[in-house]
Amino acid sequence: MKWPKAKGPILTGVAEYTTQGACETVVAAKEVGVDGIMLLPALVYKSDEREIMAHYPTVATSTDLPIMCYNNPPVYGVGHEPRKFQRVGGCSQKSSASRKLRAMCGSSQI
Repeated sequence: MKWPKAKGPILTGVAEYTTQGACETVVAAKEVGVDGIMLLPALVYKSDEREIMAHYPTVATSTDLPIMCYNNPPVYGVGHEPRKFQRVGGCSQKSSASRKLRAMCGSSQI
């Protein structure tokens, strides 16, 4: 497949039922020329924080692409704690907790 020349980086969202499935999708995304990933937690009915926090580093080891974590506490039942995302390149916050988003982003502009 031939892609048109982009005017900026191409990001894609990755949402899979399993961490292994997410790893495979991230590898395929890189092969077609994606520049970065917005990663959702594994799509299970209810995850706990331990499962969600294990998902991100596992998927990150499958690629050298930058990963932005998707944070949507109302849907997943648990939100990401800022202190656990010191090394994350970005975060998409889907709640009204703007202080948490600022803490996650550190000194970066929001």
